[in-house]
Amino acid sequence: MSRTKKFFLRVWQFISIFGFFFGLLFGVIFSFGFWLYGQFLQKEVIFQHKLVLTRILKEGATISEIKKIFGEGLYFDFSSRNEVEKTWDQQIMTKFNQYPSMLFYTIGDFHYFIFFDQKGKMIDFEVRHS
Repeated sequence: MSRTKKFFLRVWQFISIFGFFFGLLFGVIFSFGFWLYGQFLQKEVIFQHKLVLTRILKEGATISEIKKIFGEGLYFDFSSRNEVEKTWDQQIMTKFNQYPSMLFYTIGDFHYFIFFDQKGKMIDFEVRHS
């Protein structure tokens, strides 16, 4: 057998023995990279949503203006306290107890909790990814 054939035979043996492991390692690294990229995008999108809501907050939007922007959402006030307690966690309940009313929206994968004062002006918000 010639030297060239022996060389390619050894290369083929090396690939057949270690190729599976290199492919598996490459697949794990590639999957981890996609997972990291997804985490980055999720945080970036949440940041952008919070940025938009911060601008709306600075404008002093009212409940009716928020409804014009986002459409009809679920409206909660102190009379619906039990329903809010059963549905959401302690952080949302703490904010809900501080402010007299709240609008809740689900848009895509995001939950918006928008809180209002006694005059119906937007005073705080929370954005979460579901």
